[in-house]
Amino acid sequence: MLSPEQRRTAEKAVLTFGLVCAQQLLDELSLRLDNGDVKHGPLPYLAGLIRAAESGEFTATASPPSTFRPASTSSSLPSSKARAMAELARINGVLTAERLKKEKVNGRN
Repeated sequence: MLSPEQRRTAEKAVLTFGLVCAQQLLDELSLRLDNGDVKHGPLPYLAGLIRAAESGEFTATASPPSTFRPASTSSSLPSSKARAMAELARINGVLTAERLKKEKVNGRN
């Protein structure tokens, strides 16, 4: 089981692959944790999965492998890192808005 901080770190690390691929990497980590295959901690294991994905050697066993596609390298598209950063900024904005709304309801404004 990942701590909240480890979960955030893991999510940020895999988002450079797009949502489908990121989910496959996280599913694979979860399966390996459940099976007891992870010996040196979940984040180092995930780093190994990410290296395998970057080199094209990742095989999804917890999710259907037919949906795994490495990040596009086309220069006409924004980089996967830029897309991930934009998505993280969007999510942060949504979370901030929700927190402010809750604070206002609770009288902290």
